[in-house]
Amino acid sequence: MHGIEINELNFIDLLGKKDERALYYVIDKYGGLIQSVVRKYLHLMPDKCEECANDVLLAVWEQISHFDPEKNEFQGWLASICKYKAIDFKRRYYKQLTESPLSGTEPDSKGSPEEAVLAHEISEETEGLLQNLSEEDRKLFWDCYVEGEPVQSVALSHQMEVSAVYNHLSRGKKKLKHLREVYK
Repeated sequence: MHGIEINELNFIDLLGKKDERALYYVIDKYGGLIQSVVRKYLHLMPDKCEECANDVLLAVWEQISHFDPEKNEFQGWLASICKYKAIDFKRRYYKQLTESPLSGTEPDSKGSPEEAVLAHEISEETEGLLQNLSEEDRKLFWDCYVEGEPVQSVALSHQMEVSAVYNHLSRGKKKLKHLREVYK
């Protein structure tokens, strides 16, 4: 296998066969894209960019079987993985900021400017993720999960049965979970 030259035509197949040289090809050919997308989402956390990029490469290595060249170009699939990995990093970081104040300090009730920016970015990313749902499901998700309204009041405001709201939320969660697994 080491005699085969890795190129644009065969690197995906070789990744599937776990040929490390194909991963090095991805790094050489698409490393700039990976860094660019990761930096775009982690600009407040530059110290996490390299770790996130490594997670992206690991995801490509482990999830190449999910890549379908008939549905996406590799570059687009890779950019999606970068985006979702960076969003995960940002969420974990935001969760750490909001759940565990620095020892010896009192938490600021207003939050830091960094927290406000992260919260805004996460909100925008949530909206982007919800764009994968129908308009009706998007509104239900927003009301239930972002606004935190009880399902009963959401059902009332949307003139739906409570069971119908639960069905929409369940189907939406399955769709979003599937998308997340595909781009993991």
